[in-house]
Amino acid sequence: MRVQGVVCAVLVIGGSAGVLWAQEPNRLEEVVVTATRTRLPKSKVTKSVSVVSAEQIERQHVQTALEVLRNVPGVFVRRSGAVGRTTSTVIRGSTDDQVVVLLDGVEVSSPTLGNFNWSTLPADSIERIEVLRGSASTLYGSKAIGGVINILTKRGESPMRTSYQQEFGTLRTFREVITNQAAFGPVHYHVGLSRFDSNGLSVGDDVEVTHVAAAGGVQLAEWLTWDVALNNNDSHVGIDDGAFLPDPNRFSEREHLALSTTLNATPLERWEQELRFTFNDDDTLEIDVGNPGTTQATTKSRFNTDRYGMDWLNRFGLDRWGLLTAGFELKDEEAESTGFDKTVFQWAWFLQHQLDVSDRLTLIGGVRNLRHNFFGHETTSEVSASYRVPVTGTRLRVSFSQGFRAPDLNDLFFPNFGNPNLEPEDSESYEVGIGQDWWHGRLGGELTVFRTEVDQLIQAVRVSSTVTEAQNINETEMEGFEVEAHLEPAAGLRILAHWTYTDAEEEPSKEELVRIPKHQVGFNLDYEFLTRWRLNLDATLVDHREESRATNKRERTKGYATVDAALTVQATDRLQLYGRIENLFDRHYSEVLGFPAPGTLFFIGGKVEI
Repeated sequence: MRVQGVVCAVLVIGGSAGVLWAQEPNRLEEVVVTATRTRLPKSKVTKSVSVVSAEQIERQHVQTALEVLRNVPGVFVRRSGAVGRTTSTVIRGSTDDQVVVLLDGVEVSSPTLGNFNWSTLPADSIERIEVLRGSASTLYGSKAIGGVINILTKRGESPMRTSYQQEFGTLRTFREVITNQAAFGPVHYHVGLSRFDSNGLSVGDDVEVTHVAAAGGVQLAEWLTWDVALNNNDSHVGIDDGAFLPDPNRFSEREHLALSTTLNATPLERWEQELRFTFNDDDTLEIDVGNPGTTQATTKSRFNTDRYGMDWLNRFGLDRWGLLTAGFELKDEEAESTGFDKTVFQWAWFLQHQLDVSDRLTLIGGVRNLRHNFFGHETTSEVSASYRVPVTGTRLRVSFSQGFRAPDLNDLFFPNFGNPNLEPEDSESYEVGIGQDWWHGRLGGELTVFRTEVDQLIQAVRVSSTVTEAQNINETEMEGFEVEAHLEPAAGLRILAHWTYTDAEEEPSKEELVRIPKHQVGFNLDYEFLTRWRLNLDATLVDHREESRATNKRERTKGYATVDAALTVQATDRLQLYGRIENLFDRHYSEVLGFPAPGTLFFIGGKVEI
């Protein structure tokens, strides 16, 4: 009934708003890459994909990539307190290690923990983020049970431009960003350097981040290009965990490097190749300084993980028989710490066939075969389709996908936690979607119903008063729906809204999965007025969640609602000034049990281009 009510509301709005627009604007259809690893018009995409552009990021003036994801349908962001603290994302009730995160083609999820810590990745150099919700096993590996978050950084354009941005605000926060980009002849490049400093919420909770992003490429021949992308993040984060572990002298030093180099070749008119080599290095040193006036000694622990990858993709144009994508990939994952030194090696081949039966009907099918050095061979498959109804322009989607996620290195081997007897996770995902636009795209809505079943889900289980172990639990089910709507009632004004309902529980006990809210609602308003002024509002509402303490006792974490606002003025063609308020109404809440989020924060800044 809830779904029917929302759909009816959208139809009623559409039926009464036709007089608002008299002529069709000049619009270019959005193109999506992540869904098929090739450029595809969004109207032909067979799965749920959201795209966040550089323009949208700039309107919000957010500090980290994390903030960009808070208002994406189906995505739940969890941060343990202030900026810099451990952060993860989940999609549609999945665990955070069931989401593949790519940064310029580099898989940056941890080989040991399985997730990506978003806490210190700045948003400054991001060109776009594509979020594919739902399983994507064929092209991105069977681990992508929950989905894929694909981050692409900026590339150089002509003419040469240099920009400088300065920001300061609450908690003695300072941010500086300088970029330079250009394109001349066959060469292009973009380089960005940013620095972020903040005192955090308590003594010993400070954060310092230096980030370098560099990307460039050259046209070696008419049929051959070479591109390189580098992201290096160096951070210092204080770890004062309040009621859990009050310690102002504990901190971590982390250096994260993601590097990719890609050759694109078109040896024949209907044959395109993409050969990519990637390297991901995450080196973390945690130090607990002895408290003054005590006999406590300073302790240090270091953890280093490396991932080496190779990805060879071939696209074959088959005329009326569609597009065949064939690929082969290798992956070597290594982790080293005191008393811990493990390596996992895997390779896979995959095939995907995309057939445009007509201008309105697209069919996609794929298969992937994985070889894992601990778990042997596994084959998964997926099928999907999209159809555009001729008279109404209604978009219909349907998909089915299988997944297979091997345990991470920590799950298998980490001292006092790992369990070498674990079984891999198996999954099946189903999705049906319908979308409709009215009045030349100024009003639109989309409804998606989804269901994912995971067998042998891996979770941390308390087995004694002092020991937690990775274990397989019974089958779990995540099902629900997403409703999205957009409206442009006047020139310069755009309103977006979405609602995600997720019912995630273990079978047969029907016990809720921890940390998954049933309801998430997001709202964004972007208003450009008086030629040079722009107002951006983001509102988020998150339902309560079940949390688990160390004793396995359940506790309910309250829901919350927050509002962020950004006001921008383009003072001159080259100078932009802005102000931003986070948590406008000073709500007290926690995204993770025991770690309060900051209250109201104020920031002002400016950006100049030369």
